[in-house]
Amino acid sequence: TANFLEKEACRRLTDRLAACGYNSVRIHHHDRMLTQKMGGRCVDLDPVEMDKLDYLFHCCKERGLYLTTDLYVSRTPREIFPELGRPVNGFEEYKFLIHLLDDARKNWEDFSRNFLEHGNPYTGLAWKDDPALITLSMVNEDAIFHCYKNGTPDIKRIYDARFEAWLKQKEIREA
Repeated sequence: TANFLEKEACRRLTDRLAACGYNSVRIHHHDRMLTQKMGGRCVDLDPVEMDKLDYLFHCCKERGLYLTTDLYVSRTPREIFPELGRPVNGFEEYKFLIHLLDDARKNWEDFSRNFLEHGNPYTGLAWKDDPALITLSMVNEDAIFHCYKNGTPDIKRIYDARFEAWLKQKEIREA
């Protein structure tokens, strides 16, 4: 909840960070709280929580603090992805599926678009256009070996089938 503070707490926090000599802040694990009350696809932004995050961004920027964030960390869509036939069981599965399923990728793209194109009323800029947002991670900790190792059998089958098709397309006989 540290990303979603009341305005006075934002000012105190960013004053302290600047006074300590920090020059950047990572906004992390924000995506779940921005969407958890917003329905099955979890791509729409909760206006109350987004306003708090916008104000934190504004306070950071005013004090010369740059920001970095991720477009996916822990948001868990509750929709059923047709190719999987069930909702995902947590954010680790979803990280893997973004790379495998068109519907999961579209879900990630829709959230990312809504987030980055959102206009911050305190800075007057969309997040994507603000020079204070200096870096973005597309998906936090999505190393393929980690996702595969922790994947469920049904997800591993999808991955294995896609990998075999890729090998065949590239005319690679041995992986």
